[in-house]
Amino acid sequence: MSKNEDSTINRRQFMRTMGALPIVSGAVMMSMCTSGCSEESSTSPLTGEKVTLTLANEPELQSNGGAIRRAFGANMNSNRPVIVVRTAQDKFRAMSSYCPHEGGSIGNPTGSKAMCSKHGAEFGLSEGNFAQNIGGQSSPTAQTFVVTYNQSAGTITITF
Repeated sequence: MSKNEDSTINRRQFMRTMGALPIVSGAVMMSMCTSGCSEESSTSPLTGEKVTLTLANEPELQSNGGAIRRAFGANMNSNRPVIVVRTAQDKFRAMSSYCPHEGGSIGNPTGSKAMCSKHGAEFGLSEGNFAQNIGGQSSPTAQTFVVTYNQSAGTITITF
């Protein structure tokens, strides 16, 4: 074989190389879409804004498992509703109602879960699985926010 023949590839090698290209590019495109392919971000920027709720004014949060769904303004979860749950006697949690899968709305809590109206993903509301996908369509965990409980004042503060 001459030196010139060594540096060329044959038709079979070329087809094998080019045949892998659609598979590789398809895998790259799929990996880019695994978090939902939503045009809108599934998380709101954290602003440091805080909202304080007086528990005496929130009858739904008086007992363990109690929950509310409420919007607090543009700088707090981009004015999307937040789900607040009392997960224990001295523990409260908050998560966005914006579904991270396809941008649907996570509905009102029912029992120990809340469901996305768009595609049926179910999100846990218990301390051990809070905001995690627990059933229905697979979805990433919903965005959560820090909640501080002041027992002596009878308030909770959510930081966005």
